[in-house]
Amino acid sequence: MRKMVLDALSRQLSSEPSKGAGRADCIKSVWSKEARQIIRNHQSVALRTHHHQTRSLWTEEVRTKVREKKRSYHLFLDNKTEDNWSCREAKRSAKKVVAAAKAAHYDEVCKKLDSKDGERLIYRLAKSRKRQADDVENFYGVSDEQGVLLMDRKMAMQRWRDYFEKVSIEEFAHPPVPEVPPTFGPVEPITIEETLAHELPIKKK
Repeated sequence: MRKMVLDALSRQLSSEPSKGAGRADCIKSVWSKEARQIIRNHQSVALRTHHHQTRSLWTEEVRTKVREKKRSYHLFLDNKTEDNWSCREAKRSAKKVVAAAKAAHYDEVCKKLDSKDGERLIYRLAKSRKRQADDVENFYGVSDEQGVLLMDRKMAMQRWRDYFEKVSIEEFAHPPVPEVPPTFGPVEPITIEETLAHELPIKKK
């Protein structure tokens, strides 16, 4: 990302007159434009992860218990005394509340699966799981010739296609292949003198 912004900044500065105020405004405009592009790319990826599906687990009780656990843990790190061992109890209570919230959520999901629209929910869950795995494991983003990140799958595939077509057609510079004179007739066997001449000396212990 840093290289992409610096390339865009250098291109913009090379086309602008070298004035102090003008260059400062140019730098600010390039940074703001790249920041907007980064935010758009992040939103396009984040919208596919469906974070709203886990909001039902983050209830007010769970939030309170987790905050209490973190607060007691930080107190314990500041002063490790016997009086500050309450972080263990806070951790246990937070675990219980989170486990209860998960159990209630999964019970609700099981009831929905047993209902009339359960088949549709199964396909929706499978698609969501595959989409979340695609965001991490099957990243298809690639930069174009100007260094701009392409997040669209079709544009990325076209970019890869053009790249491999160019690689397969373009001839790279390489040293000439050495040539040796051909051997006419049958190859003569190795003699004892040749073997002794190339024999390595035996190391004495």
